[in-house]
Amino acid sequence: MNLEGRLVIDLDAHPARIASTRPAGRVGALLRGRAPEEVPALLSRLFALCGEAHGAAARMALFGRIDAARHRLVLAEAAREHLLRILTGWRLPGAPPLPAPPVMALVETARAGGDAGAALAGYLRARVLGCAPGAFLALSDMEALARWLAEAGTAPAAWLAGVVERGQAGLGAVAPAFLPELPPGALAQRLRDPGFAAAPHWDGPRETGPLARRHAHPLLAAVIEAHGAGLLARLLARLVELAALPGEIAAAGAQAAAAPGLGVVETARGRLVHLCRLEAGRIADYAILAPTEWNFHPRGVAARALSGLAPEPARALIEAIDPCVDYELRAA
Repeated sequence: MNLEGRLVIDLDAHPARIASTRPAGRVGALLRGRAPEEVPALLSRLFALCGEAHGAAARMALFGRIDAARHRLVLAEAAREHLLRILTGWRLPGAPPLPAPPVMALVETARAGGDAGAALAGYLRARVLGCAPGAFLALSDMEALARWLAEAGTAPAAWLAGVVERGQAGLGAVAPAFLPELPPGALAQRLRDPGFAAAPHWDGPRETGPLARRHAHPLLAAVIEAHGAGLLARLLARLVELAALPGEIAAAGAQAAAAPGLGVVETARGRLVHLCRLEAGRIADYAILAPTEWNFHPRGVAARALSGLAPEPARALIEAIDPCVDYELRAA
């Protein structure tokens, strides 16, 4: 059973038309009648891209909490996913690829009880930021960003400098509509409606992900003021989050469910929500709301940001917003 689906994005429409083949209701049909103990591992396998996050959200929804070790796995997975996007896209022509094995090892390091935060900090300093994560987090204005771009000496920094030099810092800038903290009871009630899970809205379509989480950081606030919530802000939000993750991994503690039957986990791509209902100790109903449904809503941030763009810059923006499924881009 294919639960992931894909997106079809038509650039010839204004705003861009986004259609999803992600199957509605399939998760509930798959899990109905199963024992709760089966579910976390099953969902981790089915949604391998963010398997730790899905397993953690399922545990929160079904059993009310995750422990600190599980929380560290979720954070290490988020770091891995951010870094994989950088490894596969943030490179100038002719530049050697960054080493992937240390990135792929982050989750297993955390699973084995190792110091994934220290491993991440070392990789960021040597390969991505060119400075300690704390020093990057201290950047607070456009002048500091310009100095970092000129002096970092890393392939990702050189690629980002190219984004600025090509005049693409404000590419796809739209008025932000970031997803706020949602009342757990109201969220659970809405998620029982399959239509909400397919095209969620909260006073209109919302955006989730690193820019929504980190937009108050001084550097991102300065970039948004200068260029809007466009390509550069989205790319830098990934770096700001990566720089914060070593400390967050070290400080990770247990997390409790916000409400019975509701599991909420922040992933690299945004907020993931699981909702379950049990009857006689078995799954009676189960729903999942993934970040892609918010960000690639037919009237959401991607549809608005992509309007009027040619295919090449559109791909750059899609990958910055980062759907958790494959996509097909159509243009005349």
